[in-house]
Amino acid sequence: RKDHDYVWLVSDQEFDDFELTLQVKGFANSPGKSCVQFRSRYDEALGWLHGPQADIHPPAPFRSGLIYDETRETRRWIFPSLPDWKITPEQGPRYWKWNGDGWNDIVIRARGLHVTTIVNGVTITDQDFTGVLDDAAHRSHNVGRRGHLALQLHDRDELLIQYRHLRIRPLK
Repeated sequence: RKDHDYVWLVSDQEFDDFELTLQVKGFANSPGKSCVQFRSRYDEALGWLHGPQADIHPPAPFRSGLIYDETRETRRWIFPSLPDWKITPEQGPRYWKWNGDGWNDIVIRARGLHVTTIVNGVTITDQDFTGVLDDAAHRSHNVGRRGHLALQLHDRDELLIQYRHLRIRPLK
């Protein structure tokens, strides 16, 4: 249905250093996008979940595993580093495959300010975000280093998506 705002399924627990593994399946002809927000925090006054996210975008799979930052003052791709939300397939990963008809394996690992994402066995993001996830905006919202995990569905999207086998392991 198109008559909803953003939807988040948010963890009760907060995490700092962690490894999340999951499987995701998108459906053909299902417009929209999802993501896994991590180290994020909900702002009731704004109705907004601040923090970084690993994109999961079955209709444009080249974006899956890239990192967008939903922190209100940032709102841009931070991997690859771009000035806003616009991105083209040429700016995404080159050598990997999204399974459009079945399950896709996703790993998100965050240790300190270093974030790694792996999609179907291929590393997509492997980046130190010092100076990004610990800047003034992230500190003011208390995100980027510690926070909640959330599965997100964008506003007014009609995306059909399934998640399964979600496993979170704190890293020490």
